[in-house]
Amino acid sequence: MKRKCGGFSLIELIVVIGIMVVLAGVAVLSYNIVRRSNVDKAASNITSAYNKARTYAMSKSGTWSLEVKKTDGTYYGYIYQTSTDGTTTKVNTYELGKYYTLEFSSDDSLTATINNSDSVIIEFNANGSIKSVNLGDGTNYYTDGSSTGTYCVFHMEYGSRSGSVTVYYSTGKSVKE
Repeated sequence: MKRKCGGFSLIELIVVIGIMVVLAGVAVLSYNIVRRSNVDKAASNITSAYNKARTYAMSKSGTWSLEVKKTDGTYYGYIYQTSTDGTTTKVNTYELGKYYTLEFSSDDSLTATINNSDSVIIEFNANGSIKSVNLGDGTNYYTDGSSTGTYCVFHMEYGSRSGSVTVYYSTGKSVKE
């Protein structure tokens, strides 16, 4: 009987390469799905934190605000209550996510990227509408009726994926897109 010592046949190599191509395709597809879900989750988290702060403003006494800030690579939403005596208390902290870029913009051309030292603070009226919007550098961007704008947007990007949450000043309503 003759022994064959030649290695792999061409058919075996083609089958192995075919399997590797299929596995690589599945890996790329999975990665893209995870990237998209990170952006969707971030938009949902911002919407949840925003709606919670707005609900507090409409149902409890004091002045309520939401601060969106990036700390150590992660975005957080902090809900504060300022009582009538001026005491400010942090009521809730929401982890909004990481691994994406978050920008704040408005319909009257303001744009700010929220980095480690930046934040956006939204203060609510008792009816749930927006009382003021302050940027982290101390700039008071919006105060009831002082701006020509009607809304602001939190825009998230991760690679080619993006999502946004639009907040309307006069009603306080938020829409996740």
